[in-house]
Amino acid sequence: MTSRRSFIKSVSTVTAGIAVTPTILPSCVKWKGANDRLSIGHIGLGSRGTDELKMYVLPFDQFRINAVCDVFQSRREAAAQTVIKKYESDGIQNPVCDTYNDYRELLDRKDIDMVAVTTTDHWHLPIAIDAARAGKHVHVNKPLGLSYSYMKTLQKELHKNKLQFNYGTQQRSYDFMKKAVGYVKNGSLGEIKEVIAWAPGGGTDRHIGYYKDMSVPADLDYDRWLGPAPAAPYTADRVHRDGSFFIDDYSIGFLGGWGAHPLDILVWALKGKLDSNCTIKASGKINWPEGSMYNNVNIWDSHLSYDNGLNVRFLSQDLAKPVVTEHQSDYRQNGTLFIGSKGWMTLSRTYAESNIPEINEAINNFPKKSFGLDGERGTHFLEFAKLIKGESKEYMTAEDAILSDTISHLTNVAVRQSKEINWDATKGKLVNNPEGDKIMNRDHRSPFS
Repeated sequence: MTSRRSFIKSVSTVTAGIAVTPTILPSCVKWKGANDRLSIGHIGLGSRGTDELKMYVLPFDQFRINAVCDVFQSRREAAAQTVIKKYESDGIQNPVCDTYNDYRELLDRKDIDMVAVTTTDHWHLPIAIDAARAGKHVHVNKPLGLSYSYMKTLQKELHKNKLQFNYGTQQRSYDFMKKAVGYVKNGSLGEIKEVIAWAPGGGTDRHIGYYKDMSVPADLDYDRWLGPAPAAPYTADRVHRDGSFFIDDYSIGFLGGWGAHPLDILVWALKGKLDSNCTIKASGKINWPEGSMYNNVNIWDSHLSYDNGLNVRFLSQDLAKPVVTEHQSDYRQNGTLFIGSKGWMTLSRTYAESNIPEINEAINNFPKKSFGLDGERGTHFLEFAKLIKGESKEYMTAEDAILSDTISHLTNVAVRQSKEINWDATKGKLVNNPEGDKIMNRDHRSPFS
């Protein structure tokens, strides 16, 4: 295991970004924030990270952002100035927000209670694991990550250090969602035998990535951006947010990136039924223009049959409409449809419907907007703060995120292999499928393994 100091000392002689897990003692196994506020370090400040910082943390007095980290100097400095200006406008004298290029230096700080990880997907798990080992509570933007084994390592480290976890599926804090999921849990729909979940695939009508030989921008630590991913020449389209979404080295595409939302609703409502062995049959395509660097699945139709009798169908948006409109009267680009013995109910962050009249009325007696209920932006961070402080019970667990992410990854494997695959939930492995297990568990570039 490489310490931060020894890594920095040797960085001139090896091509590397950040060393493996730093040797850091836990700093805050239990919350101990000064003045009843959580001290936050924010890691990853692209468009999503900056949005979370501005919308979900800065407006609330329960938090103080004391440090930010990004491999783009311009991003971290801009974020720090945003924080400082906001706190100055709130009347705080001489506020400070320190900036870091190396996230491990941020984790060294004893005054950080929690980290928010909003980097490119391939960095989520390595940073989250290091943060848990450093004694920090962890918020991870969805999806969870690229390797099933790393998911389980994170779960183990959080449990060992008695830390709390939060996932970027903010709909869990919306009141109409809580009410609707309660109807599934209490049996109001009867026995659930089938669930249909769908999400955007990404399409080809967006920024498309092509390789062009370019110099690395002066404010970017590109090797550190690559991190555990394979070495690759710099080009702007690789580092563009769409490049990080749809290049296999950095993500599994919208299978996880968008799929995490409807699949989390599934896990939330049916937790306890999704840890069974299952068989997966899937069809799909990697459908990008010729010459594009993009190589992730963006059209899929996956059927998961669990040994306990539950059937889950997970589709991309372009295939889902004729399937789900057999039940619901309206159609949205993502959602989760529960089909029970007594009736059905469909849910997304902006839409809810059931064919049981009293349930339909109850779940629609709320104003639904693009971020859920009006004024609820950031409430999932507030819920997390209550959890850390011991003011509320379990809100979201790493196990929930793993169950959701596993469905996305199994679909990815089944589409790529074009054959039926079988998942052994107890062992956390595919049955007699070593090549599929390699897709589920990425090799990390040295010295990140």
